[in-house]
Amino acid sequence: MLEIDALHFETIDSTNNWAKAHIQNLHKNKLTVIVADEQTAGRGRRTNRWTSPEGNLYASFCFFTNQANCISNVTQVMAISLAETLTEMGFTPMLKWPNDILLSGKKCAGILCEAGTLDDLTYAIVGIGLNINMSKQQIAQYSFTLTSLLEEAGRNFKIENIRISLQKYFRANLITLMQKGFEPFLESYKTLLRLRPGDRIKFHHDQLQYQGAFHSIQNNGSLNLLLDTGEVKNFISGEIY
Repeated sequence: MLEIDALHFETIDSTNNWAKAHIQNLHKNKLTVIVADEQTAGRGRRTNRWTSPEGNLYASFCFFTNQANCISNVTQVMAISLAETLTEMGFTPMLKWPNDILLSGKKCAGILCEAGTLDDLTYAIVGIGLNINMSKQQIAQYSFTLTSLLEEAGRNFKIENIRISLQKYFRANLITLMQKGFEPFLESYKTLLRLRPGDRIKFHHDQLQYQGAFHSIQNNGSLNLLLDTGEVKNFISGEIY
């Protein structure tokens, strides 16, 4: 059994930052969840800043494992867990590879994983930001397309209930990932993915840009891109535009 320790803060710079600073004090046999009402220095992928006003869910899920190979898919498993949580609430989420959550084609959640080693174990800190009670006026302040559960459903939600549901799904899925790898999640991940074979995409990886057609998802969750040259190029990370 993987027990859960939950820590709550009203305001914090970043739940991921707090987890990294206190990693030596976290229980190595538990799933620790750090939750904040507001973040003053939230972060997204690369150097992107994730503004974090009150009314949304900001949390980092921290765990230790001696199976470092599972870390490469943990953000995708978190994305599936978020999708299961939202589906249970009556929404129809989709995924933008590798781990963004979309509602009505608009981003409502992002995931950031940071990993390291401590005492011969690998640890992962999986940070999530889910837009819950974010108003249309707040959304309009961003230069990219966002949405929230409030915007989609026209009503407010209790953040704590969503956090508890997400914990339930992620805990169960994490145990499966550590025991069986990503294979049990592959088909559900493909089903949730917005991309379909043949869809034209622009892809950014290691400061290089590629154009082509989405080809497939490999068994390890990586993406195959069919370039205009006819070459199929595989990516384990990157960003779709």
